[in-house]
Amino acid sequence: FRPNFGSTVTESLFDNFDSLTVSNVKEAIKIAVSDHEPRVQLLDVRVNVTPDQNSMRVTIYFRVVNQAEPDELSLVLERVR
Repeated sequence: FRPNFGSTVTESLFDNFDSLTVSNVKEAIKIAVSDHEPRVQLLDVRVNVTPDQNSMRVTIYFRVVNQAEPDELSLVLERVR
């Protein structure tokens, strides 16, 4: 019942993979993390595109508030039919 929860990343998976798509995915992730997860400090978002496999690997670097060590989360985003 929260229509604004989440991000627009899934919409970008059906676009052509170019620098604009990568930029849109990065920005959508940054906005989603800052809006929905106040317990972390976002350090960096990296996106590597593999157009032959219709997927992109997203690595999110972050630090949990009140924790010294940074963490990372790697995901592979793929289009499904």
